[in-house]
Amino acid sequence: FTIIAEIPNSINNPLSNLVKVFPNPSTGVFTIHFDGINAQNAFVNIYNIQGKKVLVSQINANTMDISLEMLANGIYFLEVETPQGRILKRLAKL
Repeated sequence: FTIIAEIPNSINNPLSNLVKVFPNPSTGVFTIHFDGINAQNAFVNIYNIQGKKVLVSQINANTMDISLEMLANGIYFLEVETPQGRILKRLAKL
């Protein structure tokens, strides 16, 4: 069991404005746009509502698509790990 509450809240994290996720909610594919984030050695992690990591992907461009089509509908958490810090966003899959 992983507790993700330790991840900085996006409201209090100035880096949060550097990551845009759309559409959100989505039926499965989310586009993530990174604006001013050092993508070298950066990763995207997706957690389910229980805190289990369900997807890991390395960032290799300023815009990337993440597919959650294989996962059940519900709430997920997107964590972006960068050299500048960590960012958390909530995703809703319909």
